[in-house]
Amino acid sequence: MRGAILSSFDALYFTNTPIAGFISVTALLLTNNYLTAFQIFTLLSILNVIKFSVSVSVGETLHLLADVKVSLDRIQNFLETNYSCMDMENATRRTHNGCDSPTFDGRHQEEENLNFSELANVFMFSGEENELRGSSCERSNSESWISLNNVSCSWNEIDDLKALQNVSMEIGNKQLVAITGPVGCGKTSLLQAILGQLPCHSGEIKHSGNIAYVPQLPWVFSGTVQENITFGKCLDAVRYQKIVQACCLEKDFQQFSKGDLTHIGQRGVSLSGGQRARICLARTLYSDADIFLLDDPFSAVDFQVGSHLFKECILGLLAKKICVLVTHQHQFLTGVDTIVVMEQGTIVCHGQYNELQSKDILSKLVIVGKEKERRESVSNSRCLQRRRTTMSLVLSMDEGAHNDLVEEDEERMVGSVTWRLYWLYLRSAFPAVLLFCLFFLVLLVQGKVC
Repeated sequence: MRGAILSSFDALYFTNTPIAGFISVTALLLTNNYLTAFQIFTLLSILNVIKFSVSVSVGETLHLLADVKVSLDRIQNFLETNYSCMDMENATRRTHNGCDSPTFDGRHQEEENLNFSELANVFMFSGEENELRGSSCERSNSESWISLNNVSCSWNEIDDLKALQNVSMEIGNKQLVAITGPVGCGKTSLLQAILGQLPCHSGEIKHSGNIAYVPQLPWVFSGTVQENITFGKCLDAVRYQKIVQACCLEKDFQQFSKGDLTHIGQRGVSLSGGQRARICLARTLYSDADIFLLDDPFSAVDFQVGSHLFKECILGLLAKKICVLVTHQHQFLTGVDTIVVMEQGTIVCHGQYNELQSKDILSKLVIVGKEKERRESVSNSRCLQRRRTTMSLVLSMDEGAHNDLVEEDEERMVGSVTWRLYWLYLRSAFPAVLLFCLFFLVLLVQGKVC
């Protein structure tokens, strides 16, 4: 619609002067006004002057006003939302009727003034403040937990297709839960529902504690490797070294020209997929949150590195934290407390590995997981080979030429344009005979003018 309006104003730029002149002259004649050539010429000149203002300026103004209206509507919806500033705080910092609770049902809202430093320290996610009733109020304030009760979520309110349907689960303190299932069954949607990024249409989602999230597609920003890991927090050398060792980043730092102070290019284009995944995992571990949601963090690494990450990070550094792990690699399921199997947006079953294995529930998923692991191993081996070739070329160059993992500048020629280049440019459009004829025609016209 907006494009049609703007196109109409663009077309009006070429037609408004004749149309306006015709209407003006006709109106003057019908009102018995005596018209002279001077009056008509002046009228058309004025219409030609205001042509730009009417056709171009008005169209551009309407375009900007439409953008302003959209922006103001978004700001208004944000200011009128049920979520308050308390949603970004840790649930253990707040007490409502003697019971801490974040929730997303929007039934209760309480205001609190927070300064910028407090908000900056809570970059992750938390829910909206609500009263807890029944057994939930008996939880300890120092414990972290997650509770989902008949949750149904969908990205689009119009369509009946739901990403999650009647999902219920309870995750207690210091519990390691693995979520598995076929591709597209709703594993990532479940994590996004806990984060509050997926709209919840029915049910109740509650959790206590700060949440750290590792997305399925890891991301890094333009800065040093150390800045990507600490992410604005103060550097604790001992803890930082433990996390680097647990994420198997020491060998990568040795390959970089400046170690962990090496500058990463835009979006980490100079890093491999496994390096980006491990840096993103290290950043999450350094945040020291209460709840960790890991969306398939082992998909971009090989089997040996994945086993090291699971042993040192999941079972080691996160042993006293709540950890929800989404994975297709079933060799890691034996070390978790609870396994949740999902299919088509619902939880099919849950339990320990021996229970599900005895019921022959994981047999089909193992076949799917092995096939996916085989495809990923082939893809990772090719990507690793290309990255090693690129890294060897970078390290073989002079030390002062490229010290960081940044994108190289585009090569370009410097100098004057030769006459041969002009000739080739003209020859690409016309044949040589036509070019000579055109040249002599131009000379003839200039001679006649002179």
